[in-house]
Amino acid sequence: MRSIYQRRQTAYEHQVWARRHLGLGEATKAKLAELKKVLLVQSGDAVSVDELVTTAAHWLYDQRIIIPADRTLRDIARDAFADVEQASIRVIRSALTSKQQALCRRELFSKRSKIGITNLEWLKTPPKRHSPTTLDETLEKIRYLKELEVHTWNLEAISLARQQAYAQAIASRPPSDSKKRKDDTQLLEVICFLRVTLLELTDSVLYQTGRRIADFT
Repeated sequence: MRSIYQRRQTAYEHQVWARRHLGLGEATKAKLAELKKVLLVQSGDAVSVDELVTTAAHWLYDQRIIIPADRTLRDIARDAFADVEQASIRVIRSALTSKQQALCRRELFSKRSKIGITNLEWLKTPPKRHSPTTLDETLEKIRYLKELEVHTWNLEAISLARQQAYAQAIASRPPSDSKKRKDDTQLLEVICFLRVTLLELTDSVLYQTGRRIADFT
């Protein structure tokens, strides 16, 4: 529309008329505050700030409100995401003692003496093939996690999607990079990685056992 008019004021007046004609509202402070409340609810299951930005744009569209600049939406989404992250950290501090938290951080980045890689790398290594050795290794990993008492942690207040996202974040990053971090986000990623890995290994051992039983029939 700007290319049609040489006079900026005329273009602006036409834009205002077009918005009114279409019934589009402005993204006022009140509407943006309402949007943040919506994102706070949605962020419990969101796995990233980008996902919340998309949710925000869809909500504004449904409300027939002009979508503001990306930075505005991203700031609101980031605040909502951070609020839920802090709530998740409080859940972990409630579920685990300080000693358990320190032990998990230390253990995950420690070298596994038999194979020369960190426990983090060992735990995230997928099974190579269908064999008794693979089943034994999966059971060994489960025993290791149970020694850390992972099966006793109550993290139900953190959605599984959020736990998986934090677990994936630390699994995708080199262990040396994650080890350098000492903040609450590192703790959140470590605990969620251990919990999600236990869930996945439990499913895996059931599948592998079923395959082994099928081999005997």
